[in-house]
Amino acid sequence: QRPVAVVKAGLSPRARTLVEQEERFLDAVPEKTVGVPRLRARFESSRLRALALDFVPGDSPRPRDEAALPTLLTAWVDATQDVMVSDTSDWKRLQEAAPASGLFPVLAGELRGRKVHPAIHHGDFAPWNIKVSAAGTWTVLDWERGELKGIPGWDWFHYVIQSGILVGHLPTLVLAQRVESLLSSGGFRQYATRGGILGCERELVLAYLLHAVAVIKPSEGMAPTRELLEALTARWGEACGSPS
Repeated sequence: QRPVAVVKAGLSPRARTLVEQEERFLDAVPEKTVGVPRLRARFESSRLRALALDFVPGDSPRPRDEAALPTLLTAWVDATQDVMVSDTSDWKRLQEAAPASGLFPVLAGELRGRKVHPAIHHGDFAPWNIKVSAAGTWTVLDWERGELKGIPGWDWFHYVIQSGILVGHLPTLVLAQRVESLLSSGGFRQYATRGGILGCERELVLAYLLHAVAVIKPSEGMAPTRELLEALTARWGEACGSPS
């Protein structure tokens, strides 16, 4: 009389692709990586593709739970490796989707040659995709956008920004202030040091927002995300290079 497993099945071509992408990530991630569920089984037929995961009890994190967030995201940084920002999959997608003029060339110039320590990147790291157990353990679900060598910081930016937009319905000015408070916080600065992104945090925030607008194109929150991108670009123009 207790749930044991969860089965995710895709019938349409798009759904089957998403299941396959999540399966591929979970199969490749190192065993017992903190915060990542175990892949129990997989199934494929002419009609569908499916995977099974351990059932994870708990609720979405609330503000009182978020003290655990830095520890989790820091554990996903691989400080033994270096990767060029421009060589990451998400950056390549952004390069393909972003306009040839405007903000992207400015950011590409600022980050040219920049090496960071890669991080596991979820791609939609937000409270609705996270379960917190009674003991305070975080488990992150829905890994169809997962990357083993992602850009450090992007998941943290996503958590703060998208929670503010979709849950808090915060005005752009308040969101901008929240982002700046995050970047100046001790927890984030320690994380940024481990990830090798200290000194280019603002450029990475703008790149994350541009990626959301140009690549992800969310069905909800698109307009506020674009407004925040424009506001922070204007706010940080001198520091990050203002596009003409």
